[in-house]
Amino acid sequence: MDIDLAIEFWHWFALCGIALLFEMLIPGIFFMFVAAGAATVGVVLLIAPDLPLTWQLLIFISVAIVTAYVGRKYLVRFQHHRHATDVETLNKRGTEFIGQAIVLVEPIVAGRGRARVGDGTWTVTGPDAPAGTLVEVIASNGNELRVKPRVG
Repeated sequence: MDIDLAIEFWHWFALCGIALLFEMLIPGIFFMFVAAGAATVGVVLLIAPDLPLTWQLLIFISVAIVTAYVGRKYLVRFQHHRHATDVETLNKRGTEFIGQAIVLVEPIVAGRGRARVGDGTWTVTGPDAPAGTLVEVIASNGNELRVKPRVG
């Protein structure tokens, strides 16, 4: 029994679409690399429609492995950077405001005042300044923001 298996470019694009669907539905990123391999073979078959199945499979596997390797290196670096940043600010209210310019809604008198931050107000500490002054957040301590006059 001789089976003639003719895989065309659209078969690979369909596999790419299915892999991308799985990518959206299932946690992880494995299927993205499968989709990259399938899309690559689909494009190659558009250019060279008589490419034997063996070569198609070789290209598919090679591209999937290479993209998985490169993608993993990038994602590990990205995850490490993101995780390090998250850990630095975890449970430290106000650290996201450091470097931002805010406006005093109450004057800073004897080193304490209030400033508008987003849709609320925070207690601020720093040099005395009148209400309406633009200040820069330089540190956070619990529910207080340490500020300095904004230059420029």
